[in-house]
Amino acid sequence: MIDSKKDELLTAGTCNPPIKEPTTQIDQNTSTASNPTSTESTSIRTKQELKQQAARDRASIAREKKKAAILKRQEEMQERLQEQRIKKNELDSIAAAKKLNRLKKVETEKLERKKELEAARLDKINNDKELLKQQIEAIKNKNLIEQRRLDSIRKEREKLQRQSELRDQKIKETKETIAAIKESRKEAFRTEKERLQKEEEMRRELVQIKQDSAAIQRDQIAQLKLTQEEKLALIEEEKKKSTSHTKQIKRTRT
Repeated sequence: MIDSKKDELLTAGTCNPPIKEPTTQIDQNTSTASNPTSTESTSIRTKQELKQQAARDRASIAREKKKAAILKRQEEMQERLQEQRIKKNELDSIAAAKKLNRLKKVETEKLERKKELEAARLDKINNDKELLKQQIEAIKNKNLIEQRRLDSIRKEREKLQRQSELRDQKIKETKETIAAIKESRKEAFRTEKERLQKEEEMRRELVQIKQDSAAIQRDQIAQLKLTQEEKLALIEEEKKKSTSHTKQIKRTRT
C-alpha cells in the first residue's frame, strides 16, 4: 500500500500537461511600414519582447512552484517510509542479536575443544622440531669444516691465477706501449705535414681575400658616386615638380 502511494506521488508531475509558453511573432515589414522612423519601430518591438519575456517568466515560476510542491510531497512520503524501515530494522536487529549470541556460545565451546586438540598437536610438533634441529646442527658443523677446507684450496688457486694474470698484463702493456710510441711518431709526422699544408693554403687564401677586398672597395666607391649623382637628379626633379604644383594652385585660386 505504501509503495502504491509512493508511485502515485512520483507520477503526479507527469499527469498534468506542460504549460506552453506564449509566443508572439512580430511582422517587421508591417511594423516598419506603419511607423515613420526606425527608432519608433525598435521601441515597439522592445516593448513586445519585454511582454513576451514577462509571460515566459510567469509560466516558468508557475512550473517551478508546481515542481516544488510535488518534491515536498515526495520528501514527506520518503521520510515516512524511512521511519517504517528504521523500526523494522531495529526489530530485525534485536532478533538477529539474540540468534547471534546463541550461535556465539556454541561456536565458543567448539573453539575451546579445538584449541585443546591444537595445543596437544603443537607440543608433538615442537618436540619433533627440536630433534630435527639437533640433527641439522650436527650436519652444519660437518659442512662447515668441509667448507673451510674448500675455501683454503680456492684461495690458493685464486692467488696463483692473479699472479698469472699480472704477468700476462705486464707483457701486454709493454707491447701496447711500444706500439703506441711507434704510432705516436707516425701521427706526429703526419700532423706536421698537414699543418704545413694548411699554412700554405691559408697564405694563398689571404692573398686572394686581399685582392677580392680591393676589387669590392673599388666597386663600392664607383657605386657611391653614381648613387650621389642619382640623388641630386631626383632632388632637382622634385624641386621642379613642387614649383609647377605651386603655380597651378595659384592659377586655380585666381
